[in-house]
Amino acid sequence: MSAYLRRFWLGCAAIVAPGSELAAEITEEIGRRARPLVRAIPTGLDLDRITALPEGHPRREAGWTPGVDFVVASVGRLAREKSVDVLLEAFANAAEGRPELRFLLIGAGPLEEMVRGRAQRTDLHGRVFVTGQRSHDDALGLLKACELFAFASRTETQGLVLAEALACGVPVVALEGPGVRDTVRDGLDGMVVPRDPESGAPERLASALLDLANDPERRKSMARKAREGAARFALQRRIGEVVELYRETLASR
Repeated sequence: MSAYLRRFWLGCAAIVAPGSELAAEITEEIGRRARPLVRAIPTGLDLDRITALPEGHPRREAGWTPGVDFVVASVGRLAREKSVDVLLEAFANAAEGRPELRFLLIGAGPLEEMVRGRAQRTDLHGRVFVTGQRSHDDALGLLKACELFAFASRTETQGLVLAEALACGVPVVALEGPGVRDTVRDGLDGMVVPRDPESGAPERLASALLDLANDPERRKSMARKAREGAARFALQRRIGEVVELYRETLASR
């Protein structure tokens, strides 16, 4: 497959990658040549649409207490490549230090039964709610009503959901991975946690969640900066970057 992709890439005038890590991998694979041009241009967001979405009611759906329970959310397919097991163990560790923490898993997938079973164990009982499959708008509406967003996937090329969380004004706590630092500004609108060594990843993620859960002023500042900085994800900006790449490519010919 690598040999096929290299031949394919070398036959192109330009290549768009959704993240800087993938762009760097492609550049290394084909060598630093004048052509093809390799550019990282992530997928853009319709920010007006996201802003107009009404807030959902995760506490009401889960039977949690408004104004008391602190909700950490995750949005995505419940599958092994999304590191759902890491998210669950990180949340369980964090909840030991703050019992009012709640975990909202928005999505469905092959590990849904495992997740629901793990949520019934004593340390998580009543603290985890799995929504099942939801429409994109419903998922973002629910996310808007949460305090933090947790992310542990290691197989992304961009991690579009990170940009969506920030556009919703929800600070992100994420394990290091492809596309994460392209989106999350560590210390400004979220926290990026080292993944290695992987054996300690749940504990490090839990510590970061607790740090922000216990610091409301810092969390509010991050939420504000997330909303203010969302313009960098705008669809029109991405379109402009693609148009500029077309112009640059034509000029180089």
